[in-house]
Amino acid sequence: MPEIRLNCLVVPSDSVGRITQQHVVTIKINNNESVHSLRSQIKKEHTPRFDNIPIIEFEVRAIPLNSDKVLASVNAEGVMISVNSGRQDEGQALIPMLNILDHFPKQPSEKDIHIIIYLEIKTPSSGM
Repeated sequence: MPEIRLNCLVVPSDSVGRITQQHVVTIKINNNESVHSLRSQIKKEHTPRFDNIPIIEFEVRAIPLNSDKVLASVNAEGVMISVNSGRQDEGQALIPMLNILDHFPKQPSEKDIHIIIYLEIKTPSSGM
């Protein structure tokens, strides 16, 4: 069961300011695990920030990858520009039941952003 490393850009719906590469978290996971397992691992490894967010609110999208490591930095910049312009359709939505192997049969470039996690953060409504 090969373990792969995925760079995941976390984009909360309530973000203040620009999304930067500091919003990237790296997850090591067996590629025979499900996309749902990836969501669970991200949530677990980054508590308490995600404690109050239901797992079904983690929308996981795969980014098209470059095999050329030089182009990988272009990928990362392009993803940042897209996310900061408000696009929330970057990449392909991943179905939670499918295995990571279905999308990442081998280790992608370490410089790419592989996954975007869009978090729908609901703020409690004030009773005023």
